Amino acid sequence: MEKQKRALVVVGGDVALRDVPKAHEILRGHFFTDPYYLGEAHWYPFVMPAAAALVARVSGRDVPEAYFRLEVITTAFFMLVAGCAIVVLGGLRSLPLVPLAMLLGWLEPGHGLYPADGVRGQFCLFLVLAGLVWEGRSSRARSPAAFFAVGLSIGILGIWQGASFMTATGIGLVLLLTLARDCVRPGQRVATLKRVVFLLVGAAGPLLLLFGPQLVKYGRLVYPQAAAAWLEPLYEGHGMVDALKLALFPREAGLVLVVAFVVRVLWIGGNGTAWRRSQPLLAAFVVSLILAHGGFVVADLAHPDLARIVRRLLPAPPHTFWLVTTALLPIVKLLGLVALLESVSRALKWRFRGFIDRHKTTIGTWAKWGPMGLALALFVVLPFHFPKLPPRTSDSQDRGFYNFTKQVAATVGRTPVFFRYPGMFVQGGAFKVPLLSLDYYASQYVQASRRRAVEALDRAVAFGDIAGADAYFVKNGYQFIMEDPRAKSDPVILRCGGSPIMSHSGFVLRRYEGCRL
Repeated sequence: MEKQKRALVVVGGDVALRDVPKAHEILRGHFFTDPYYLGEAHWYPFVMPAAAALVARVSGRDVPEAYFRLEVITTAFFMLVAGCAIVVLGGLRSLPLVPLAMLLGWLEPGHGLYPADGVRGQFCLFLVLAGLVWEGRSSRARSPAAFFAVGLSIGILGIWQGASFMTATGIGLVLLLTLARDCVRPGQRVATLKRVVFLLVGAAGPLLLLFGPQLVKYGRLVYPQAAAAWLEPLYEGHGMVDALKLALFPREAGLVLVVAFVVRVLWIGGNGTAWRRSQPLLAAFVVSLILAHGGFVVADLAHPDLARIVRRLLPAPPHTFWLVTTALLPIVKLLGLVALLESVSRALKWRFRGFIDRHKTTIGTWAKWGPMGLALALFVVLPFHFPKLPPRTSDSQDRGFYNFTKQVAATVGRTPVFFRYPGMFVQGGAFKVPLLSLDYYASQYVQASRRRAVEALDRAVAFGDIAGADAYFVKNGYQFIMEDPRAKSDPVILRCGGSPIMSHSGFVLRRYEGCRL
């Protein structure tokens, strides 16, 4: 890329307009601040930007390139945790299938740049911990430390991705309900209350990093309605009938594996076996699948009243729950395969019980070491036949433009720039602006008031109120104005833009030197 004078950048969408600016802000030492608005607190889950900033710091690479490195790390972590989940939830009998976890990124490809995909490993880790606590066969699984680990895992999901956190919170509440019967027993009340407190404290720790700055700055918490209202294009042209049909449910062979998993967990889950540990996984899969189909109801133009009700009930955008479902689907399928193989094994054992009795020692040896050998063979063979990675949502831009964005960021520092559409510049280095044009990526606490202020500025310039326009710039400390080729006739640029500092591709960074008629 360097030899071609091209730059690797992340373009468009959540990563470029929300996560990259936040990663730049963290790299500059401002962890709890809004990436766009000076003096405002951060309001969006920040684990992916923080991780990208860490990768950028350690590797010495730019933030966009650090994101692609982070994609490899999060995908590898997901494969590792998925392998552990298969063994813990399915029992040691599933060990031969662990190497198949190496193929999960190919069977169900995700996009590790986005929080919904980067969080997959952490969400699976939570389900493993929740499964062990839910089964509760050992004293360790019922200890306060185990409940603290579950709570901490929920809290980490809370600062990572909304739908995963909300699904995990529901499962955490069910775990607490299971302790209710112990509260009526005098000898167990103290131990039970200790478990509850440890779970709540574990969850509260990470969440304070996200919500604490908002409470201190604004004295309240506000749900980002603009982001919640966004609907994935996959729901376009569909309606309530598709929700009732479970249009997103697996088909054909995938359906067989899912059904095998569901039947096995429900059939044998109550008798204390390893399959009971899979019940939180089943609950998460079903809940996220149902909430994902809520998007079809929301998109149903024929029933607007029902669509409004469902939109109010959905705790997060429906497509984010669909991403949770797709993250769990590979593990569900592999555990379904374990259940099928277990049934086949029982059938063969019943059919050939006489032969098995005569060769019990030999069969026992093969049963013990055969799966281990198969697992080892797969670990050796699979890396040489690993499928190619799916195409990334990435692009290359002219190195000159990329360097220009970095020069602008270095020049203005933390001084806000009057800029209508800053999205193209965030790859090289984010900077502060008076207003973000897209509500999806703007702080819900101050977006409305900032929009009103900019509209007042536009009116002042349009009616020749130069004193009013100057008052706006002076009050907010704006020292720079970016001339944008997409808004060549912008009155604010024409009236208030001063001497040029640098330019590229029609973008001109100017100083604010007072507005004029």
